[in-house]
Amino acid sequence: MSPLIALLIDEFNYFGTMLVIGALLLNNAVGGALYRPPPVLPQVREDLAAEQEPAAADTGTELARNVKVCSRHTK
Repeated sequence: MSPLIALLIDEFNYFGTMLVIGALLLNNAVGGALYRPPPVLPQVREDLAAEQEPAAADTGTELARNVKVCSRHTK
């Protein structure tokens, strides 16, 4: 943006350059205010659903193994 500022200072004075730069930045701010987040659609991720199914059919052996690991690390 430096060459633009140098050109504007040559054509206009300092105050005119600041007026033009301010107008450009204000246009960017107005455009940024118009952005909206995309709508969130409810989707079921297949990889998460596949991970949760075996956990429901767990018979307790995994829990027992986790308890042994935790008790070994706490001593």
